[in-house]
Amino acid sequence: MAAEFDELSNEESLRAENEFLKMKMMLEHGAHFSDSSEEISAEMENDFLRQVMEFEKQYANPTYVTVYEKINKPTHFKPVSEISEDDIEKELEDLLDYLDQYFINLDVCSPNIKPREIYRFATEELFNEKMEDFNIPGMVYHFVYDEYHPDPLYENAKIATDNCLAEILSSQPMDYMFWFKREGLQLNEHRNLTVDQFKEKIQLFKDSYDYIADPEFSKIESHVEDNLSFVKGLFRVYAHLNNEVIELSGKWLVNIEKDPMTNCWDIASVQVEGVRF
Repeated sequence: MAAEFDELSNEESLRAENEFLKMKMMLEHGAHFSDSSEEISAEMENDFLRQVMEFEKQYANPTYVTVYEKINKPTHFKPVSEISEDDIEKELEDLLDYLDQYFINLDVCSPNIKPREIYRFATEELFNEKMEDFNIPGMVYHFVYDEYHPDPLYENAKIATDNCLAEILSSQPMDYMFWFKREGLQLNEHRNLTVDQFKEKIQLFKDSYDYIADPEFSKIESHVEDNLSFVKGLFRVYAHLNNEVIELSGKWLVNIEKDPMTNCWDIASVQVEGVRF
């Protein structure tokens, strides 16, 4: 019974300390907290709050080091030119494991990037990258190869499917059009549309059905030449109307143009076979 009382007392003490820490963070940093703290133990919440406070303290007065300095200046990694094709995957695996020991992750989104290029990037570019030298247990630094060297073939395929066709061929309103040109758009036979006109025609299509399931895409091909790009493939989607399920399927083509001012890729034209807009 005494042990149970001591445990309860410690729990109450931690919760009181947590409330004090939260009040301190609200006053000093404008933090906001929900009422979900009851779902976790007082000890876990205390650890979290102390980590956040330590982060804020180090963030206010940051020190900077290179990634190479952060990982203790290793000398055993060979130049990429000295590694054979047979050994490159193992050398890359060892390199990524070594970075992981220092809580540094290197991610690559595009499947088109080869192991040799990832190794080259890590040893020739990432090692020289400046980073904030936080010393917080469990904190992981994430670097993404694609942010340094975007792959337009991969990126434009994602734009065409995830940010364009998946938005068009669904029940949800098409509100977010960051990836589209502001004017001069084409949708099937409709030309020279503004963003608002494009959205209106898409909404008319959506309103003609009770529900539209998530579309499926296949045989996707992405092409880039200078400032012009196009992505094409096949789609299948099931629309519901008056208890009837209607299959819509066919070819699709998305033309994308590179804005010379922003260097960003913008959707210019969308062609969807078998769909009336």
